[in-house]
Amino acid sequence: MSRAIKFRGKSKETGQWVYGGLVKVSSAGSLAIATLDNKGHLKLHEIIKGTEGQYSGLNDRNDREIYERDICNAEEMLFPLSGTRTGIVKFYDGSFLLENMDGKDGDYLFSETAETTIIGNIHDNPELLGGEAANA
Repeated sequence: MSRAIKFRGKSKETGQWVYGGLVKVSSAGSLAIATLDNKGHLKLHEIIKGTEGQYSGLNDRNDREIYERDICNAEEMLFPLSGTRTGIVKFYDGSFLLENMDGKDGDYLFSETAETTIIGNIHDNPELLGGEAANA
């Protein structure tokens, strides 16, 4: 496989992020993240629905993995584009996008012309949404 396909979600039990494979565990739509313990046994961590997010396959400038629903700053580096914009990582039509905070526009995540930094995510840092939680 050429890239890691993994997910994260917030554990219903601990409220902490868990990382691994995403599994549907009930006909009602409950979700879990599957991990392996130190003995190689499968463990399922039921997660809070809506916190699941896929790894984009990309890391930010600090080598942190970028997931859906992360909030990022992107510094445009190619003339005539310049400046910093903030957006939410979303998966749309087969691609990861950095969608503007107003939900009206976005760019593919990320070109070689942008330096990207994760500043939070919509679950742990709702204050970064600036009242735009309905678009998340």
